[in-house]
Amino acid sequence: MTNKGIVLRSSKLIIGLVVLGVLTSSAFAQSVTSLQGRTLLPGQTKQLTLQGTDFNDSLRVASSRTDIELKIVQVEPTRAVIEATPAADTTLGPVVLQFAFASGVMHQSLVLVDDLEPVVDAGNNHTLESAQSISTRCTIEGTCDASVSDFYRVSMAAGESLSIAVHTQAIRSPMDPVVRLFDASGSLLTESDDDQLGPDCAFSYPFEVAGDYLVEIHDSRNSASGAPYQLRIGDFPVAQQVYPPSVAAGATTTVSVLDRDGQRLFDLPVVLPVGRHQVVEVNARAAEGQSASWIPVWRSQLPQHIEALQGDSAPESAQHPQPLSIPVGISGRLENPGEVDSYRLLSTKGQAIRITTHTRSVGSATLLKMQLFTAADALIAETKVSEADEWSLEAVLPEDGEVRLQVTDLLQRGGAKYNYVLEIAPASTFTVALKADAAQGEQFPIELEHGAAAIDLQIARFGYDGAIDLGWVDSPPGIRIVNPRIAAAATTARIYLAADSTWQPHTLSLAKLQAIAADETASPASDHGAVPTSVLVGSRELRRLKEPFLVNAPDCLDGA
Repeated sequence: MTNKGIVLRSSKLIIGLVVLGVLTSSAFAQSVTSLQGRTLLPGQTKQLTLQGTDFNDSLRVASSRTDIELKIVQVEPTRAVIEATPAADTTLGPVVLQFAFASGVMHQSLVLVDDLEPVVDAGNNHTLESAQSISTRCTIEGTCDASVSDFYRVSMAAGESLSIAVHTQAIRSPMDPVVRLFDASGSLLTESDDDQLGPDCAFSYPFEVAGDYLVEIHDSRNSASGAPYQLRIGDFPVAQQVYPPSVAAGATTTVSVLDRDGQRLFDLPVVLPVGRHQVVEVNARAAEGQSASWIPVWRSQLPQHIEALQGDSAPESAQHPQPLSIPVGISGRLENPGEVDSYRLLSTKGQAIRITTHTRSVGSATLLKMQLFTAADALIAETKVSEADEWSLEAVLPEDGEVRLQVTDLLQRGGAKYNYVLEIAPASTFTVALKADAAQGEQFPIELEHGAAAIDLQIARFGYDGAIDLGWVDSPPGIRIVNPRIAAAATTARIYLAADSTWQPHTLSLAKLQAIAADETASPASDHGAVPTSVLVGSRELRRLKEPFLVNAPDCLDGA
């Protein structure tokens, strides 16, 4: 059967929670085995092939991005062809595609938006002699073959450099890759394995001698048979963070793109649209480069303070700053091993504050330990070491005047790559997330008009004990939250979703929930605007529980 010309507008709803109205039950439930094609080029239409059994024209597809047009052009019993067209100016990086049938069968895949031409792993390239020939500008859609390696051959001119990076975390792969580079005789030139942030690896190599060179990739544990990998070959910057790592929403900020050792590669003007506090990926390409990398930046709604670094030609006022008013966001760097950075903060007696850190999420391995002192050096509060990637601190300020915040790396590390973000604000906030329970569902078929789905939530409170209202971001038509209010002081909640007659069964939405403080007076305002009183419902703890191999789960997988 065919189903041509169905254009599905992907709504800006999110990942983690998928709601599907079920029209009928079927004795021939579909199954999905794979998605062929994993790379989308900006501004170009790519055909993807979904494979499985018992497909029919109830197939629908949605994306985690609003700037990707999806069109189902053909459906047959064992395959479906989908056209995907990203906007020409879209950000590179991972995207979720969600597929669903009217029977309730769902399938989720991650694809990459990339500016390099895709090449498919040949599958018979397991020795140096059988290496697959590739160009110097490509992205390889590879498949791990457990205990054997994949080899690729590339021809280089004298004086050229090549960037090589492998992505597994971005495509939800359990592979732990190792990449090696050999010359034509089989002599090892360099290799790259895990870094401080996770299993993915990358490097740049300058070639002094023209000739053929060989790239090897394999799984370090010899156990990830069938797992996908994306091997990028090009002239993109081998970078994973910028400085300053925090950027004010709506303003133009020039950041320095840093290599994996923290050394400056080039400067990049960044303009982030006004929006929530969150990590946002930006494209980074050298002035004469043909390919780019995507790099995380923290988008903040707070006024920003950037630490003056050693050697900066900063004015005297920056070298000896005045006390900072709360709320404030701080970008800093621990430039030397054992370094301790200190910040003076204006204090109001009795004010409760919360200090959050952002390190791993913006590409830094810093484990930021914080201590808060009075002007007389009495300890007020300090961070507790936990399994969390990024730590926070809550305190009640004991006096008027000033307090001192002191930060350092837990392991006493330092250097150009040990950057951090601090967000200091009045403590009247909360977080809401899907309950971190292996039995917690993430996809919910609902019978129209009669059915409902139960979702368990966990709430963490930081000075806000009032009621919390739940709502949709860009509400999906026909789906309502039966009991949208979380009671005051509650730390757990179960909500119910139901579908009514206005639900459009021919559509599919990736639905994102937001939590809003019901007491609008609970979060104090400042001259720079109100401290946020709404948050997106998250799922990172649940994701880590269900997929522990995802050390750095892509942001497109977070949300509910």
